[in-house]
Order: sequence, then structure tokens, then C-alpha cells
Amino acid sequence: ALDYIRANNRIRDILITGGDAFVLPNSILKWLLEELDQIDHIKVKRLGTRVPVTVPMRVDNELLDILEASNDKKPIRVVTQINTAQEITPLSGDTFKQISRQVSAVLNQAVLLKGINDTKVKMWKLCETIQENYVRPYYLFNCSYRNPQFSHFRVPIETGRDIIESMYGNISGDAIPRYIATAGGKIPLHRSNVEGFENNSAVLKKPWNGEVVSYPDADPATYDNTGFS
Repeated sequence: ALDYIRANNRIRDILITGGDAFVLPNSILKWLLEELDQIDHIKVKRLGTRVPVTVPMRVDNELLDILEASNDKKPIRVVTQINTAQEITPLSGDTFKQISRQVSAVLNQAVLLKGINDTKVKMWKLCETIQENYVRPYYLFNCSYRNPQFSHFRVPIETGRDIIESMYGNISGDAIPRYIATAGGKIPLHRSNVEGFENNSAVLKKPWNGEVVSYPDADPATYDNTGFS
């Protein structure tokens, strides 16, 4: 894999997952990050893990030092999966705080799950709780159709849209995740809030209460004659 990455200079972002990156021994993770840091065209490294919420005591000082040393060379993003606010305990919260001091970002990819987090209150609480614990809500995935054994967890797309759009105007902007489906790539599922255009103004709908407002667009003549290219 490293030989392939070295030979393909179009690759700039590497995700270590599989599995769970933090299940690797410290010595292996240190070696792997050092190898990636020596490749000029690799600019960002991501580590996928649920260890901070499942086995937080695994994140020891040696691992934190490894993350800090690699992040000093090129940014590391730790990407986790927290699906309910209850997964943030005093121990897991402290672990995320420690990790956040050593890496460029800690991001969460949640999955929308029937009976687990499929109400506005539960999802708001999840996003606000992890934000308070040094984790940024990043993606909310619609539960995949590819695994029939999980079909009883799936939530209609419209329900997910209602939950996400209810967040605007109600919780902090950077606590709102992107609503995503995985179907040959990550496809956003947000509704469009642009209803149309009238007299060079956009007609916008506020997603949290349905109110329609007029928003003047840029003047076409000014835009066309700025002299920029």
C-alpha cells in the first residue's frame, strides 16, 4: 500500500481505517505515520476510530505523543463515530479533550438510526454534547441499504431532512452535520432553500420555520465588470 501511495502523486489525503486505527499497536501506528509523513504529496492524514468511546483507556500518553509528533509535520484528523449523547461519559469526554490538544481536528460521523437518534431532540442533544466535548459534528449518514440485516434501523430520508433542517436557527452552526447518503460516493441529502428569483433577488425559505424572505443577489453588471478573471 505504501509503495502504491508513493508512486501516485495525485494522492494527497490518506485514511487509516479498516477496522479501527487505534487498535493498532503504538509502534505500528508510529511507523505508519512516519512513513506517510515522508511522502511529499501526502498533505493530510485521517485516523478512523471508535476507541475513544469504546475503550478510552487505550488512548495512553505514548499514543498522544505519536499523534502530536505527526501532526506537527502534517495535519492529522481523528474521525470517530458517536451515535448517541450517552456515549459521551466523563472518561470518553476527557479522552477526546486530550486528543484534541494533539491533532488538527476531531470529527464525528454519526449514522441516523431508528429508535436511537431519529428525533429532533435526540439529534440536537447528540450534536451539542459532542461539540461541548471537543468533537465537531461532520457527517450524519443515512443508514446504508447495502446491509439487509440492518434494514430495521433505516430511517426515511425525509425524516432525516426534517431533523437536520430543524437545527438551523436552533443550535450552533458548527454543530450541524452534513446529511449524507453513500451511493457510489458521498451524496448530500439537504433540501434546496432557494425557492426562485424575482427582480434580481433570491427567494429564500428558512428551513427551521418555513418563512420566505427576499435576498438581493449580486448586481450582474457590477459582477461582469469587476476586471477580475
